[in-house]
Amino acid sequence: MSQPPSLNDRYGRSRSTVRGNRLAMWMFVAFVIVALIAWLLWANPLKIGPSAEARDIGHTVVDSGTVVVDFSVTVTPGHEFACAIEAMNTGFAIVGWKVFTYPASDELTQTLQESVKTTEPATTGFVSSCWLT
Repeated sequence: MSQPPSLNDRYGRSRSTVRGNRLAMWMFVAFVIVALIAWLLWANPLKIGPSAEARDIGHTVVDSGTVVVDFSVTVTPGHEFACAIEAMNTGFAIVGWKVFTYPASDELTQTLQESVKTTEPATTGFVSSCWLT
């Protein structure tokens, strides 16, 4: 009497095909893990290491050529940083822009006020971004 063929033999799956599928699965898992680690290091969502974050408080249009922007910055103590301040008109065009640099401080959060010259009357002023220098 003969043995019934196994399902793998019947449907053409050999041991090497099953082994290849497992290898492909483990390579995919390894790729996902490496991509996740790379994203965590690049995007830094867990705030590991020094960082700088700004929050707008308000702005005052002084005259047709000047806007004063009030903002707070949270920076890892002991690190120098810079912030870009923008002013926009009613058409959302940038009419003033300046980068300000600040020395290192022992304070975690600082409240700052900066004046930006504009090329035409502005309706708003805000912090575009802050970064470590």
